[in-house]
Amino acid sequence: MSDRNTDRVIEILDEINMIPRQSGHLELIHPWLMDWGRSRGFEVETDEALNVLIKVPGTPGYENAPMVVLQGHMDMVCEKRPDVEHDFQKDPVISWRDGDWLRAKGTSLGADNAIALALAFDLVTDPSAEYPPLEILITSDEETGLVGAQKLQPGFLKGSVLMNLDSEDEGVFTIGCAGGMDTNLYLPVAREAVPAGYVFRQLVISGLEGGHSGVEIQAGKANANVLLARALRELSDAVPEFRIGELEGGTAHNAIPREAHAVVAVPSGKIGDLEKALRNFSSVVKLEIEAVEKNFSAGLEVVDSAGSARVPKAGLFAPLDAGRLIDALRLIPHGVKAMSTELEGVVDTSMNFAVLKTEEAQVKVLTNRRSAVMSRG
Repeated sequence: MSDRNTDRVIEILDEINMIPRQSGHLELIHPWLMDWGRSRGFEVETDEALNVLIKVPGTPGYENAPMVVLQGHMDMVCEKRPDVEHDFQKDPVISWRDGDWLRAKGTSLGADNAIALALAFDLVTDPSAEYPPLEILITSDEETGLVGAQKLQPGFLKGSVLMNLDSEDEGVFTIGCAGGMDTNLYLPVAREAVPAGYVFRQLVISGLEGGHSGVEIQAGKANANVLLARALRELSDAVPEFRIGELEGGTAHNAIPREAHAVVAVPSGKIGDLEKALRNFSSVVKLEIEAVEKNFSAGLEVVDSAGSARVPKAGLFAPLDAGRLIDALRLIPHGVKAMSTELEGVVDTSMNFAVLKTEEAQVKVLTNRRSAVMSRG
């Protein structure tokens, strides 16, 4: 790709990044894509799943060549640093150049998969380019389960060759991919009134790198949900009176959680024991993961009992249920489960312990499984 093309592709990517496009919230990007194609004289179609198809005639001399489909998706994974104020349903993603890298200011960049759209749009607006008849297929809600692709109907596409542009490396052809499946677990918890003399703390696991669970699962990055479950076990063992009121962690099925927290409570006289147990936990974990995670932190923050979300109103988890919950969370697998026996260095099967969320009488767990082998998925 020439420097001119590179600059133009980045310009188009930045233009796309001005349009909010969080998965499940395509009300702005969908009409923008339709208008983009129509304003350039191309025939544009859509379907009930909000997939967009832009039909581009071949250039002179290639009008009768086999039609090619260029495919990407319109939605993006929306992640941000905890200290960044950003509303992905309203705010644009702002990028900047860091040498040879293009980065976003405190958020995910959205190159997955705006780069596909930018490449296709650059091609069909370049007056010097030569290409056969094209269909630019832009699918919806890919990041939350390939929703648009699964709802494509026979006859929507006419092309005989499809090139998926949702890849990582320029000049590399992908010949296959893993399938994926989300699983929701619901773990019931009864609640009891907060005992007299208890004080609240928020246990926070933070500073982790995070990353895409399909691309970086083999990198050994720590999972905040996994570490939170482990911390809860160690703190409850160290302080028998330890109670839990709320758990939260992770943001998306395909993102390795970088932060998680729990609202916990202990008798006021046991705060010192709680802090000591957490220091021991933190020092051990740092030694385990310091080669990959340079900024890991585990801390306790003071929580006003009158303002600790819904915990005082709903009560704390019953001790028996809390113990069962911790045991269940500790058993949830995460990471690479099998490497390919055919392709060196390729992950065959993996799982992401993706999201923890407390509801009134239960804790919801979302996991995402991927495998290149159907029987392992």
